[in-house]
Amino acid sequence: MNNNFIKYYEQISLKIGDNKCTLILCNLISKYNNFPYRDLKVQDEFEFFFHYNQTTLLGEIGGFEIHTFSRKIKKLKQLDYIKYKNGYSPRCVLRRTTLWWLNLSKIRADFGIKFDTQTPQTNKATQKTLTSYTNVSKTSTPPQDTQTSTIPFNWNELNDQEKVVFDALEITQNIKDRNNIFNMYKAIIPNSEQKYALFNKCYPTK
Repeated sequence: MNNNFIKYYEQISLKIGDNKCTLILCNLISKYNNFPYRDLKVQDEFEFFFHYNQTTLLGEIGGFEIHTFSRKIKKLKQLDYIKYKNGYSPRCVLRRTTLWWLNLSKIRADFGIKFDTQTPQTNKATQKTLTSYTNVSKTSTPPQDTQTSTIPFNWNELNDQEKVVFDALEITQNIKDRNNIFNMYKAIIPNSEQKYALFNKCYPTK
C-alpha cells in the first residue's frame, strides 16, 4: 500500500466501521498515484477509471476468504466509494479485469484525502465511452427494497456456495449475464428455479 495513504487508514476505518473494507479501499486509492497501476482516465475533477485485475487485488490484501471479499466489495459499492462495470464476482469471473470507478469527490469529502487530478491525454473514442459509463453510473438506482416484495429473499437461508452465486447475481444488472451465471451454478442450489424467481422479483435488473 502506498505510504501516503497509510495515515488515513484509521480515519477511513472509523468512518466505514469495517477494517476489511478499509483495507480494500486504501489499496485501491493507493493505485491512483502509483504509476505502474495508473491505467486511468480522469472524467471529472475528482473521479477516475482504471483497469485492475481482481486476482491482483485479492492477492495484495491477503487473508480474505472469497465470500468475505465479495461481501466487502459489495459494501463499498453500496457506500458509493466504488463502482464497477459489467458486474463483479470473485468466483464466477475471478480472472477478469474490472473497470473500477472510484468516487474521488466523496473520498476527499469524507476523509480529507487530496489527489493529483491532472488529466492524461485520451483519444475521442475512449473519452466518449468512459463518459457514457459515467452518466449511467450517476443515474443508476439501487436494487428494489426487498420489503416491497410479498416474500423477501432470505439470504440467511443460503449456504456459503449459494451466497457467492447470489452475490454475483445481485451485482449483475444485465439479465442475459445474470441468466448465464445462474445456469452455470444452478446445479449446486437446492430449489434453484424457485429461489432464482424470487430473487429476480426482489432484485430486478434495470
